[in-house]
Amino acid sequence: VLLVNPITDVPTARADDCPDAEVVFARGTNEPPGLGRVGDAFVDSLREQTPA
Repeated sequence: VLLVNPITDVPTARADDCPDAEVVFARGTNEPPGLGRVGDAFVDSLREQTPA
């Protein structure tokens, strides 16, 4: 009879924390200060798609 011990202590891979993303966006000439309407929508969309 062959007995096989199951592996019980399997190491888990873990990556270092990733740095925050930096968004560089040029707003349109007539857009309000900051990122403007398009830039704000772009950043909001990125935030929805990335983990917290």
